Amino acid sequence: MTVEATVKTRSGPKPPDTSTKSKTGIKVIIVGAGFGGLTAAIECHLEGHDVVLLEAVKELKPYGDIISFGANAGRIFGHWSKGYMLKRFLGMLFYYPYFDIRKYDGTKICKQPPPERQEDGPTCSGHRGELHMEIFYYARDVLGIEIRTAAKVEKYFEDETGAGVELDSGEQIKGDVVIGSDGVKSKARKQLGYDDKPHSSGYAVFRTCFAADELLDDPLTKEFVDYGDSFTGWAGPHVHFLLDVSKGGKMASWFLTHLVHLLDDVL
Repeated sequence: MTVEATVKTRSGPKPPDTSTKSKTGIKVIIVGAGFGGLTAAIECHLEGHDVVLLEAVKELKPYGDIISFGANAGRIFGHWSKGYMLKRFLGMLFYYPYFDIRKYDGTKICKQPPPERQEDGPTCSGHRGELHMEIFYYARDVLGIEIRTAAKVEKYFEDETGAGVELDSGEQIKGDVVIGSDGVKSKARKQLGYDDKPHSSGYAVFRTCFAADELLDDPLTKEFVDYGDSFTGWAGPHVHFLLDVSKGGKMASWFLTHLVHLLDDVL
């Protein structure tokens, strides 16, 4: 007896959906390629606008430690290219079973569960630099959005025909709309009449990110990496310390918030 067998092979993952709405002819200039600027660029592109994104630094790099996005942001990520962005995040996100809250002396207070999962709006927590670079590559390489680095904006201008910016090189770029996502010490906010006058809260934060291997070798810290991801916090007078362990117990980040004058007294 002869039996015919057909073997089906996978040709690889389906390419992401890069379709947009019909072209509007509207040119949008966005200043700043942080999470806000990249999200604005992606959303404007998907709406059919022509987008140019300007970033002052010469090269974006995966700096940072842990960042968390709530359900509203997760819902935005989820609709990009029919879930493509969330699939790219797989393996990067931080899944802790509960937030273990303790007093500064180690006394356990409670175990707080993570936010309830929403299918259309997942909470996304992970390494800030890694998630940022994934969104940057999606905008530039998948959607083909024009992103110019080493493009520091010095001035904003507008007239009856449109709006634009002037770079430190003297080059002027004109469009129909300018969106300022230029972060701290924003020139865009000043253009709109807002003069930021920051003042100290009296607190400062130490923070770091590192490979968690050595935590396994110390009996005082072993519990935090023994079972993969964990999130633990210690609270005391005018100080709190947060430790999160991610990537299955391979990466650790901690944050120490403190009163500045208390640190000065110690030093």
